[in-house]
Amino acid sequence: MSDTSEEVFSQTDLLRFAQEICGGDRDIFVELLGDCQNDIREQFSNLQKARSEKNWRDFNRAAHSMKSAARTFGSPLVKDLSFKVEQDSADGVDEADLPAIDAKTRELEAAIKKFEDILGQIALAPEPYLI
Repeated sequence: MSDTSEEVFSQTDLLRFAQEICGGDRDIFVELLGDCQNDIREQFSNLQKARSEKNWRDFNRAAHSMKSAARTFGSPLVKDLSFKVEQDSADGVDEADLPAIDAKTRELEAAIKKFEDILGQIALAPEPYLI
């Protein structure tokens, strides 16, 4: 089991995103939060599909995409778990390594759910990020 004491959410990273990318524009910020949630959800679905098909190239690609979105929107935990899954699948996955990959994928799924909940709450009241 991985150490999950890392932050699910980095307020500093999201604040930087809100200011630098969105220029403090509320509508753009809220729209992009929704886009992030949808992207991570879609990529996790792609990851699960690739896992069931044992398509490690697509599995790896989905992990990489989640890592990028998590980094941009401020989830160190999702980013790091995605990175671990990405690294562990870079050269394919042997049958003996499937339980470890599956365990990391479950951890990633739990972290994504927490992060999505946080983003949803922020979207309802984004003003602290738009200073």
